[in-house]
Amino acid sequence: MTQGKSHHDIFLKACEKLGKVPKNCLVREDNEAGIEVAYRVGISVICIPDIK
Repeated sequence: MTQGKSHHDIFLKACEKLGKVPKNCLVREDNEAGIEVAYRVGISVICIPDIK
């Protein structure tokens, strides 16, 4: 895996390691790019606002 956090590979790899399909997973994300990527691969997303 050579892409950064905001690339779909990391989300798909996590699903694979968990033995789950993306539609049965949930991502908590504070980064707009991460939210978009998770949504595009079919993972439900909860946005956690960054307090910075």
